[in-house]
Amino acid sequence: MTLFRNRGEAGQRLARRLTKLEAAHIVVAVPTAALSVANEFRRNVDKFVAIMTPADFVRVGQWYQDFSQTTDEEVCELLERLN
Repeated sequence: MTLFRNRGEAGQRLARRLTKLEAAHIVVAVPTAALSVANEFRRNVDKFVAIMTPADFVRVGQWYQDFSQTTDEEVCELLERLN
């Protein structure tokens, strides 16, 4: 399983790379995305899920009250809790 947090062009490059590496199944899930980004992902992955793809999307942070960054350590800790 591969988990990545990149959205936009960086995420699309990674999805294309995983496809070239013959990943069995690629799923990208995000809370929000521009419609153009969502459509691009849909062309390059097995499944793309977004809670919303607003027409007036400018940046991810505009849809959050608190858009502070999550550290790698926090992500690892959360994943450990799942196991």
